[in-house]
Amino acid sequence: MKSRKEIVRRPGGRTDQTRQSVAQAVVSLIESGNASFELQDVSRLSGVHRTTIYRRWRTREDLLTEALTLNVSKLRIPEADDWQVYLRKLAHELSRFLSTPMMMAVGSLMASPNTPREFREHFYTQFGTVIEKLTEPLDKAKKQGKFRADADTAVIINVLLSYILSFILLLKAPPSDAVIDKAVRNLKLIGKLPSA
Repeated sequence: MKSRKEIVRRPGGRTDQTRQSVAQAVVSLIESGNASFELQDVSRLSGVHRTTIYRRWRTREDLLTEALTLNVSKLRIPEADDWQVYLRKLAHELSRFLSTPMMMAVGSLMASPNTPREFREHFYTQFGTVIEKLTEPLDKAKKQGKFRADADTAVIINVLLSYILSFILLLKAPPSDAVIDKAVRNLKLIGKLPSA
C-alpha cells in the first residue's frame, strides 16, 4: 500500500476540479436563461455539495465572478503579423465572444445599478488585464514604426469593445460582419502612419 507521500496527485488537484465544476455549472445555468439561479441549482448541476459551495462562494456574486473568470479564459486572441489584419480578426472574435449568452448576461449585470461593487471591480480588473493583452500586437507595431506613435492603443481596443457591446446590449444581437469591417476600417485610420 502506498504512503500518503507516494500517492500521485492529479494536475490541478481536487480544489481546481471543484472550481471548474462550479464555474461551468454557473455558466450553464446562465446560458440556459437562469441568471437568477440558486445555490442548490449550482450544487445539483456541478455535483459539488452545497456546504462546499457555500464555504468557498458565500454569495451569488462570488459564483458569478468564478464563472466570469472561466469564461474570459475562452477568449481567443488572434495571431497576425500585420496589425491591420490582427485588428480585423480581433473585432470578429470579440463579437463572437461578447455575444455568447454568458457574456450577454454579464453585460446586463454591468448595466444594472443593483450589481454589487465587488463584482464590478472584479470585472474591470479582469478585463483590464485582457485589454493589456489585446493591445500587445498594436504596441509591437508601434515599436517597429508601423503604427502611429501618438495613437493610444488601449483607446482603440476600448472603442472597438464599446462599439460591439452597444449592438449586443441595446439590440440584443451582435453587429453584422459588414458593420464590424466598417468599424475596423475607421479604427485603422487612427493607427496608420501619415503619408510621406
